[in-house]
Amino acid sequence: MSKVYIKYEEYKFPPLLKMIIHGAIHYRQDRATFQRYRESINTAANVAGILYPIDYPIDVEVVFIDPTSPDIANCIMALYRAMDGKALKGKSLLTDDGLISKVSAMKFYPSERGRAENRVP
Repeated sequence: MSKVYIKYEEYKFPPLLKMIIHGAIHYRQDRATFQRYRESINTAANVAGILYPIDYPIDVEVVFIDPTSPDIANCIMALYRAMDGKALKGKSLLTDDGLISKVSAMKFYPSERGRAENRVP
């Protein structure tokens, strides 16, 4: 499962949510996988001391390390779905993914595997 690390800079305007996600899932996963992804995000938010669900506009910076898809857009869409309060079950990081005003994302492959080997069939 994905490992998630979060740092929240709540005193910036708008507040900035910085995330590092190892093994991020892609958008075409089953519901149970999304639920586990959400739980990983919530655990990281608890460790970071974030009071959530967040109900105001925020900016997001995310680094995907060894994502399961080479398509960064699919990883971003999966992240939005996992953080959205209107999707899945249980508590979520955001009340609505529409509160994300800006997203900055990058992917990084530290392993020896090539990008073709990281593709999901």
